[in-house]
Amino acid sequence: MKKTFVLTLIILISLMLPYSCKGALSVQPLELWIVMDDEFINGNTLKKIMVTNNDDFSVNFTWYIDHPSSDLIRADRTLIPSLSWVDIEPKWHIAQPGDTVSFYIYLDIPENEEYLSQHWETWPTFKQNKTQGMFGLEQSVRLYIDTPLKPTIDAGQDQETFSIVIGDQIKISLFDLAIVAIMIILLVIGILVIKKKKS
Repeated sequence: MKKTFVLTLIILISLMLPYSCKGALSVQPLELWIVMDDEFINGNTLKKIMVTNNDDFSVNFTWYIDHPSSDLIRADRTLIPSLSWVDIEPKWHIAQPGDTVSFYIYLDIPENEEYLSQHWETWPTFKQNKTQGMFGLEQSVRLYIDTPLKPTIDAGQDQETFSIVIGDQIKISLFDLAIVAIMIILLVIGILVIKKKKS
């Protein structure tokens, strides 16, 4: 009788366990690459991580950046020297049942020659700020950061010193502005000469 009771209890617990441990969050993608071709990316990388609330109540998702242990890191990767170089916005997000929310990755890597041609790995980990039930779930994303292979050429750097920055991404060199100004002046002179000849 005792054996039957214990066996029945084990079967009931094993049947109930998958429902009680249902994943409250899902994260996509599980691996994310940021590849810098010619120059360091600073600020918003435009790469995002999507977190979905699979529960039937609202959840406050938060995150932290972590170094994976040496036995879990990919063979061709090293740890990023400072976790402070990676930031994610927003700091937290409340998701209603079934909602998917976006978190964007920002970088602030010093533009230093020693950080050229690096292949780093770090783990942004997402979690529920408050959980219902026994288990607080966390899910990590493998974030791979590849820095530029070589520094930008000096001529390009000199040209950037004589440029105007509009917004976050648009750079216009003073040489380009001078050419546009000369073309406008020549166009105005041409129009005035044509009008004078007609009159």
